Amino acid sequence: MEQWVRTIGAEHKMWFTIEHTKRVFFGLRKSRIYFGCERSGAYRYTGIVEEGQRKKTGTKKNLYLFGIIAVEHKDRKWMVEVKADKAQHNHPLGVYDQWYDSSAKLNKEELAKVAQMSSSNMKTKQILQQLKIDNLDNVSTGRQVANALQKIKREKIENLTPIQYFLWLLKDHDYYRYTRKELGTNSLGDVFFAHPTATDQLRLFGYVLVMDTTYKTKRFDLPLFEVVGVAPTGQNFHVAFAFIKNENKDSFVWALEKLKTLFGTPAAPGVIVTDRDQTLMNAV
Repeated sequence: MEQWVRTIGAEHKMWFTIEHTKRVFFGLRKSRIYFGCERSGAYRYTGIVEEGQRKKTGTKKNLYLFGIIAVEHKDRKWMVEVKADKAQHNHPLGVYDQWYDSSAKLNKEELAKVAQMSSSNMKTKQILQQLKIDNLDNVSTGRQVANALQKIKREKIENLTPIQYFLWLLKDHDYYRYTRKELGTNSLGDVFFAHPTATDQLRLFGYVLVMDTTYKTKRFDLPLFEVVGVAPTGQNFHVAFAFIKNENKDSFVWALEKLKTLFGTPAAPGVIVTDRDQTLMNAV
């Protein structure tokens, strides 16, 4: 019944959600399903208000009054009727398709395609374009694809912590990777990693390296040490990265030692460019 109502509604440019149900399996009362428009009701702000400030938000809700009831009879047949007090349309039909989630929802076949394309490292925009090529009636947006990708990622992580999943990804993609623990603890301290292709470029064009650290701008509030190389054509390429616990000489020395192993031979760059960070300069 639910699928039938949604299908017929979509054909008439109306998209429904279930407001509530009354299921009865035994007795004289009949089971009922109450459907309402996706834009029905009033917006309820659920965010946290701090110091009287409220984040600017938008809403799809516009007090839409149209709704229907599906009633199940004893012969297991359903009768659908328009609710007398919700028989009004307050906007033209077929105008606000972009407001509706149901029309843009990905089906099982499309979700399978998203999972397959994500494994090929396709971007959200590319996946959406391919879905629309495969199905000309597809009205999904980048948001639906992004949500599907997040769900796929959560399923892959399962019971892993974010850092465990991160280390698993490095191993799965054959990154050069090194880790070390904090002194006196068993917790992870620093992580150094580099892509194999970047390492090949480093061994060919390791003449000039640019090094810098972004300070606590990442999810885990850890400095990210970044090394960039410069090719003879003037183009830059990423060489390696390292999450370091502290921006001290010991951490930089450790990261630079791991960087040195990437050269494969006892070689060193001719020029190293920094932002005059004294601690990094001392480590170099």
